Amino acid sequence: MKSSRTRTSIHLAVRLFKAQSLILIPLFLFSALFTINMEDFVRTLGPADDKLRMGLLIGSGLWELIEGALFFIILSLGIVKITPLKNKALLREPFKEPFLGAFAAEYLRMLAQVLAWAILLLIPGFVRYAQLIFVPYITLFSSAYANDEVDALKFSHELTKKRFKLVFTVFLLATLAQVLVEFAPHLMTSLYTAPMRAAFLLLSFLISIWTYSFMFGLFQETLEA
Repeated sequence: MKSSRTRTSIHLAVRLFKAQSLILIPLFLFSALFTINMEDFVRTLGPADDKLRMGLLIGSGLWELIEGALFFIILSLGIVKITPLKNKALLREPFKEPFLGAFAAEYLRMLAQVLAWAILLLIPGFVRYAQLIFVPYITLFSSAYANDEVDALKFSHELTKKRFKLVFTVFLLATLAQVLVEFAPHLMTSLYTAPMRAAFLLLSFLISIWTYSFMFGLFQETLEA
């Protein structure tokens, strides 16, 4: 069952990448260039440039939030292209009505709760993120949310209860894999070249596509249960 779910998510990830490659590739190239140039510039700053360094790091963090939202929307648009939404709990045409306002509001609500929990300890932050991981899917695809029948955060918590161990394990392992991949060039000087850093960033990008695909499949499956 688990191997079947993994194969299905890999297949979906490949189809998503193909369907949205004209948007995903430019997004990745811009993100990789931004990240590499930002890291190189920050490394040139001295002790007297702490304020500038802090400002750049904050700007980099804001870009990551924006990129994450764009990434999710791009893949969700791809889902509509390649997957018939037959589940009665899902909207047939999720992007027919304006969606950016609701998506941004719920995305920020989710992040605010995760950060609040992470301030206490890192592990509670991971736990809360896992509980709320379906929030973006609910905002874009759930007919119950579109009809104002559920609160996105509470509904995600309710859905993830059914498969929390799986959700938490996949989310944690995917996050650790991305962290290791992205920091590998910083740990080995032989890898700290622009092409190699871009290659590792690409691998992290592909892991994100797989994680989205896995969680979307699990979201659909949980709604049907």
